[in-house]
Amino acid sequence: MSTARTLVTSIVASALVATPALAAKQKPKKSVRVVKLSPLGNKDIKVKPGTRLTWSYESHGSVGKTGSCSIGNKTSVKLVDRTTKYKYPDKIKKGMKGADRGTGTYVFEAVAPGKARITCSTGFRGKTQRTDEYTVTVTGKKPVVGLVPFKKDYAVPVGTHLVWSYESHGSVGKGGSCTGSPKSRVRIVEKKVTFKNPGRVKKGMTGADAGTGKVVFETFKPGKATLTCFVEFRGKTTRTDTFEVKVLRPGEKPPAKPAPKKAEPAKPQPKKDK
Repeated sequence: MSTARTLVTSIVASALVATPALAAKQKPKKSVRVVKLSPLGNKDIKVKPGTRLTWSYESHGSVGKTGSCSIGNKTSVKLVDRTTKYKYPDKIKKGMKGADRGTGTYVFEAVAPGKARITCSTGFRGKTQRTDEYTVTVTGKKPVVGLVPFKKDYAVPVGTHLVWSYESHGSVGKGGSCTGSPKSRVRIVEKKVTFKNPGRVKKGMTGADAGTGKVVFETFKPGKATLTCFVEFRGKTTRTDTFEVKVLRPGEKPPAKPAPKKAEPAKPQPKKDK
């Protein structure tokens, strides 16, 4: 009888382990890489998006010991948490004076490719004691979106490159230019021309500078921006393209596209009398 019970128990246990829902719960969570910022450590740091960076300091507000941090480029790195771990939490609950000694921590997260400078300072009774700067390079390629004349509205995240192309042939007067506003949200970061015959251009051959010109914008701050680009020929504008760009906040989804209108059923035609 005991052997039969053991066998049944083994079968039930095996079934539970094989259950997909239970197996999903048992999957280990993805670990997040954490980099500690230290005055004695590396001040130039390279990380991937999703990495957490922490900076800790001695906190004791009742006697004047404090700490603070700031970020130079919030499009690549953002502050996600600020905590204080007290040495005597029970004494704080009782309201004892001077019991607020502990460790304060700033937690940052790398969110998009680019460079950011984190500046952290410790203070005592209103005066700065020490300041350390850390340069954080978030690796990875920035998303690239091509601007086309027949599409006028775009919704893209911070850190996106928007590229407008035109026919370039300076020796015959063909060119292009762009402007973007406000510059706090979108700026031109690159202008370049790719020649069809670079070898002939190097040799200085007349008229060999035909190619494709590109103007590259980058989005820096959430909000609305306007890009205006001009196709030019011998000093005159032959076409103007205007693009409205919505720069999304981190985690914000682009607006949903309107559903296509359903075709109305055809109305019955009146019968003609014979």
